[in-house]
Amino acid sequence: MKLRKRLQQLFTGKKREAIALWPKIKPSSIYEERYAQQFCLEKIKSLVGEVIFYDPDKDVDPHIHEIKADKLVVFNDPYTYISSKGLEVLLENCEKGTAVFPVYSAEATCPEQLVQPPFTYVDPLSFEEAAKRMVKYGRLIEVSNPDSACFVCKLEDLSFIGTRKIKKIVHTGALAHRFINMFSSPREDLIELVPQSAQVVLDVGCAEGRFGKRLKEKYPRIIVDGVEPEPLLAEKARKHYREVYEGHFEDVKLNKNSYDVINMGDVLEHMYDPWNALKKASELLKPGGFLIGSVPNASHWSIVRQLVIGNFDYIPVGLLCISHIRFFTLKTLSKSLEDAGFILDEIKRLEVPPTPKASKLIEEIAKNIPETSLKDLYCAEILFKAKKP
Repeated sequence: MKLRKRLQQLFTGKKREAIALWPKIKPSSIYEERYAQQFCLEKIKSLVGEVIFYDPDKDVDPHIHEIKADKLVVFNDPYTYISSKGLEVLLENCEKGTAVFPVYSAEATCPEQLVQPPFTYVDPLSFEEAAKRMVKYGRLIEVSNPDSACFVCKLEDLSFIGTRKIKKIVHTGALAHRFINMFSSPREDLIELVPQSAQVVLDVGCAEGRFGKRLKEKYPRIIVDGVEPEPLLAEKARKHYREVYEGHFEDVKLNKNSYDVINMGDVLEHMYDPWNALKKASELLKPGGFLIGSVPNASHWSIVRQLVIGNFDYIPVGLLCISHIRFFTLKTLSKSLEDAGFILDEIKRLEVPPTPKASKLIEEIAKNIPETSLKDLYCAEILFKAKKP
């Protein structure tokens, strides 16, 4: 048997410890989702070096003859991003007759796979830092029905994954992340900024329409319109809104002085000319109406840390989302609102505290630059409410 394996290696090439099986699916029509698929794929390529694509509607067994590895890293969900340390411990704990699964900070069908990381991560650097910390305290738990988005198994066990012959193990220190439900947040934080007196609201960049759905649940009498450039998302939003205008806000024709509130939640940073968009929003609002919204804070510690080491790496969604075009700090946002004729009524900072490593960097910055604002460094997102005179 040993001789047979040795001959196989000589004639078919050197075996790797592991390769990945990746589902070949139709790319999403939504730019951020397409990038998320590519982002996750590039990560696993960097870790194992070789990927075999398979059709998720068919059995992967036909690909067995292509595999020159002892272990497989199997992905059923192309929006799964695994940490370097997480994959390492999955491979270490994979034995014959065993499939090993990671854990997630959110979105897992198996309760044992839901964990609270030691600190909030916002980018690949902080994600890997959290994952490294978690590995130290991780343990193995046997489960009956794990979330199969990602797992590691022996090559000979692949055909038996869904049977009782295979023991399913979760490693609580193997951290992975899922880029799903990227456009489904109801934005409760922004709904809190909507005055109870509002009657007609425009939601710019309404995505699936969860903001409008939740707003109407809270205030049933309210009327909500939406603007959304992505056709697939606009179609989903229509069941919650009076009208959804498909297109970019800058191009859509709307009546002036028509709205009590305009919501621009995480919208301005995606526009080439957000300053003219603010002026247009002012024209559409009734006198005394409010513009509410949010923007990521470009002076957050995670971005500062990247710049200090010479990086500026985009991610599928977050502070450095791949589709962000413009960047704001509290000062530049305030000036932009004032230049558009608004009176700033309320500002809220959503904070993401620094990781242990980032804390040391912040201490050095604060020590050497007296003008440093810790509030700005901790602030990940700025919520605002501005009034049209």
